[in-house]
Amino acid sequence: MAVDPAGIRRVLAAAKKVKPGQMVFIGLQQRWGKDYNRAYDMVVNGEIGDIRMIRSAWLGSDLPRRSGHDPSEEKIRNWLFYKERGGDIIVEQHVHNLDVVQWFTGEHPLSAIGYGARAVRKDIGDIMDSLAVTYKLADGRIWSHSGCQFSKGRYRDVGEVFFGTKGVITTSRQGFTVYQEGKDGPTSVSTKYDITLDLVENFIKGVKGEIPHHNAAVYAAESTLTGIMGRIAIELGREVTWDEVFNM
Repeated sequence: MAVDPAGIRRVLAAAKKVKPGQMVFIGLQQRWGKDYNRAYDMVVNGEIGDIRMIRSAWLGSDLPRRSGHDPSEEKIRNWLFYKERGGDIIVEQHVHNLDVVQWFTGEHPLSAIGYGARAVRKDIGDIMDSLAVTYKLADGRIWSHSGCQFSKGRYRDVGEVFFGTKGVITTSRQGFTVYQEGKDGPTSVSTKYDITLDLVENFIKGVKGEIPHHNAAVYAAESTLTGIMGRIAIELGREVTWDEVFNM
């Protein structure tokens, strides 16, 4: 939604101008995924108890590079690799993880502290290729987030884990798995399609007026600011708060 706090403030101001009958959709697919919504219902209905700790991750491979363009177009053609264009990987890419956690918990973190590096990628841009951020929620609960863009051998870990007092649930675009006390083993649900289809389907329903009013701008802006807060904590090398970052 933006690459800096000023951009977030502009989005939130615009969101207040959305009129009855108008809708704002954002490409945060998890919010619309049928199986993600089943997992969400289990969490909010208390089936794994009170959530006491959270882990999220986007551990994947490198991004494709575009070539053959004029040097003056570099930061447009390869915009993902430049902080000023994409906000860094925790903002542009990991916002999907961050949004799931804020959706499931119903709140944004109050502070963040973390580290980041360019451990492998040396040939292009100025964004990190690896990072770890610890967020703290209002009641002191801990949420750890990590990511990298140099995984090899097709290893991939992109999703979220919610640790409750009665069990644990893991979520991703490939489905979810529930571990509950008193059960012999975990229960898994596999998502065998691209959940972007669920978003597109509901977008069309929104255009037709077949679903209730939806304004995604607010929660999308807040999830983006969580990513920006993590990036700024890394850049400053210290803990930063939500209010501090919002007003930068």
